[in-house]
Amino acid sequence: MAEEPDVLRGIMRHNKRNLGVYATPAEPVTISVGDAVYAEI
Repeated sequence: MAEEPDVLRGIMRHNKRNLGVYATPAEPVTISVGDAVYAEI
């Protein structure tokens, strides 16, 4: 999303600063609120 700042602005404007992602991790992992998450699309 760093390459597409307009997409991030749209999410912030229209979704009350919320973004959801469905994903399947490559290996078992626990993700907690506040953790940094990186994804390749």
